[in-house]
Amino acid sequence: GDEDRSSIKEILERLLNIEVLNAGFSGYGTVAELSAYREFFKPLKPKIAILFFVTANDIRDNSCELTKIVVGEKIYLPCGYISNGIIRDETNFSDPYHVITKVDSYQDALRKIKGVISKYSVTYRTLRKILKNIKKGTLPTDGYVYMPAVAKDWKDAWEITEKKLVDLNNEIKADGGKLLITTIPDYLRISKDWRQEFIKEAGVSKVPEDFDPFSPVEKLESITKK
Repeated sequence: GDEDRSSIKEILERLLNIEVLNAGFSGYGTVAELSAYREFFKPLKPKIAILFFVTANDIRDNSCELTKIVVGEKIYLPCGYISNGIIRDETNFSDPYHVITKVDSYQDALRKIKGVISKYSVTYRTLRKILKNIKKGTLPTDGYVYMPAVAKDWKDAWEITEKKLVDLNNEIKADGGKLLITTIPDYLRISKDWRQEFIKEAGVSKVPEDFDPFSPVEKLESITKK
């Protein structure tokens, strides 16, 4: 249908005349994406892997501790935590989000994940939604991604994110491919006057100190340069 033809997969296939596999999945952070690459796409040895990074929530999704704060104790997607200075993954789930069948070919990959992908379409929780839930003068957990990472949970989240991006890049490179990372602009980054928009949407008299909608992208760029 027309909706399918406007997907990233369809657009890239039309522009480049190549076959594209769309593995976009609602709620996936870098930990989950690395796990998906190893499970589904490593056998396929893709020449190019494009990672659409959502700074509004991917860093939080990578942290089990921050995810628990937002969604509760029951975690459904892979995430990471740091124990005794070592980054560990939590991937033990019995949930329909996860398909753990070995993929032997490209067609197998399409067949095995088609049902999952079609059921859970890619969604993007914009910062507008975050702002609508802000209590006057306070920020929800997701809002702190735009603040300096002072709390341990946020420092750990960024450390986990960096480690998983480096691992993903190294593994794709070792398999003969190349990793490209692009960010999806969130609400404030595309606003003509983000400060006024924030004040209006959040119902606050001023922008919190050190709040910067561009800081997650700058940190991500610093990671990619490494």
